[in-house]
Amino acid sequence: ILPEVNSHNNYVDLFSQVGIVGLVLFFWFAAEIALLGRRLHARYTRGFASGYVNGMLAVGVGALVLMVFADWLLPFVYNIGFPGFQASVLVWLFLGGLVALEHMPQPISSEQ
Repeated sequence: ILPEVNSHNNYVDLFSQVGIVGLVLFFWFAAEIALLGRRLHARYTRGFASGYVNGMLAVGVGALVLMVFADWLLPFVYNIGFPGFQASVLVWLFLGGLVALEHMPQPISSEQ
């Protein structure tokens, strides 16, 4: 079944599917990821980890902006189809890398 109208806006779709409570929970989740990124940004000031954290902070902001224009971070099958999940899975995996980085032990040397 194909819809007659496509919102092209992830926030509108999210609100229509899960209501205001779900939208608030999504923004809470996004804020927690941003706070995690800030903590990791303060912890890692050099090396790969620093670049990874900075890149993921930029990707997170970019993804939240892109959600206004397309179903990108939370694709709905009726809008973008199953191919839309291929792009979003990578972002979710890399955001999960921030959680993994938080749980990694600190290196003893000054090089981070």
